[in-house]
Amino acid sequence: MSRENVVLFIKTANKKPELNERLAKKQNTADWVKIADEAGFEFTADEFCSVVEETIHKKVTSQNAVQEYLSTQQSVGSAELGHQALDAVVGGMAVRFIKMEPLFIQSKKLA
Repeated sequence: MSRENVVLFIKTANKKPELNERLAKKQNTADWVKIADEAGFEFTADEFCSVVEETIHKKVTSQNAVQEYLSTQQSVGSAELGHQALDAVVGGMAVRFIKMEPLFIQSKKLA
């Protein structure tokens, strides 16, 4: 369930500008996990890293997961994440209940 919380959290951040702005100011996984917990989405840094790895198909650590995730979003584009990648992340279970594209957070660029 916690891996699904990662996906749900990112989708919520896409819809809530105030949450998105808080995330845009943070660059480490621990901060994102804390912000997620405060927003009611419980998951660990390891679970976040696991979802990021499966989403971007690249090994990450808790130190670089946020940066790798955001850099991949910029290079790939937020609308190009397909259902196959999402099925790998959530095992196909949550796709029946919610539309999960795009998985990437639409963040403002910081100056």
